Amino acid sequence: MLLACGVDPNRSAFFCESSARHHADLLWALSCITPVAWLSDSKQKKKKSTNDTLGTFSYRVQRTASVLMYNPQHMVIGDGQGDFIKFVGDMAEGLNAICRTNAFVRPAVYRAPYFGVYNVMDMQKTGVMMDPRSPNKRSVIYLNDSEKDVKEKVVRAVSDSVGKVRSQRITAA
Repeated sequence: MLLACGVDPNRSAFFCESSARHHADLLWALSCITPVAWLSDSKQKKKKSTNDTLGTFSYRVQRTASVLMYNPQHMVIGDGQGDFIKFVGDMAEGLNAICRTNAFVRPAVYRAPYFGVYNVMDMQKTGVMMDPRSPNKRSVIYLNDSEKDVKEKVVRAVSDSVGKVRSQRITAA
């Protein structure tokens, strides 16, 4: 599917992250140095309930390990991800200090001038980001949806706050 979206296999590496042992090793190292307060203060954590599991906290560290593994100089980010990029940089500097190395780089935020990074909004609810876990399958376009399904979802998409599908015939003057 990624190839169908235009990802160039000559410039990109494809592998199953869970089979790359170095990801788990870096996740463990980061988990050992991450203050719990850093995890409980995150915006993602504040949205969760008081019955959170370890996964709620460790997911942020896992994402950080996935980023730092490849030492990116820049990261293209969307709205609302500023605290995550700061977290990644803080973790890189913390690991460098403990290991007395400069192996990990604090990535800089990159916003390309020719395209924006936008939130993809829900097809049925205005003001809500699209979530592939949504119980309403009409609110999400999946990569493996058929052409017919995509067209149907787009035609039925809510495009304003009224929440109704309307059409208007425009005639030439």
